[in-house]
Amino acid sequence: MSSPVKKYNYHLRKLTAFTLSIILFLSLYPGCSKKSSTEKKTRSDANSENEPKEKKEMVVKVFFLNGSELAYEEKTIFFNSGKPSEKINEALNALIEGPKQGMTPTLSNKIKLLNAFFDEDGTAYLNFSKDIIKNNPGGTFAELSAINSIVHTLVENFEEITAVQILINGEEVNTLWGHIDTSKPFKLKEFSEASLRK
Repeated sequence: MSSPVKKYNYHLRKLTAFTLSIILFLSLYPGCSKKSSTEKKTRSDANSENEPKEKKEMVVKVFFLNGSELAYEEKTIFFNSGKPSEKINEALNALIEGPKQGMTPTLSNKIKLLNAFFDEDGTAYLNFSKDIIKNNPGGTFAELSAINSIVHTLVENFEEITAVQILINGEEVNTLWGHIDTSKPFKLKEFSEASLRK
């Protein structure tokens, strides 16, 4: 005949084991749930970063030569951040790309704009590679037209810009092609009034 004490101890051990199992499960479950939630959030963040950002656009007036006069062509530029420096870069790249038809480019499409920025006074600094010097069409008119188109393209599209300083590999230069002084910033008022035709 079994002892009542033994039966009691047996049931107590079973109850204790069951209780410990429940406690262990409850202690582990929130952790698993939290980990799963964290993993989902991490995957969600990673997917968000991998998704392509929608580019913004802006229509700008890009200046070229129409015969012997300066004229503009409207072009659409695209950018990500909306920072002024990015817009300036894209506007200048549209100028370097050249006109669609009917007008004459003022810059070679072989040159490269390294970067662009502007200071608190509204002076834009355009940092070109040496290619702008190498790709030289020659002549005072060509150099004046190139500078004129650069200045007009920026000042006419960005009201915060009042002057333009041309740099080559981050350095000021006395002249691009030997005819015009480029050591100081150019202001739009320094150029003769151009006949602008769309």
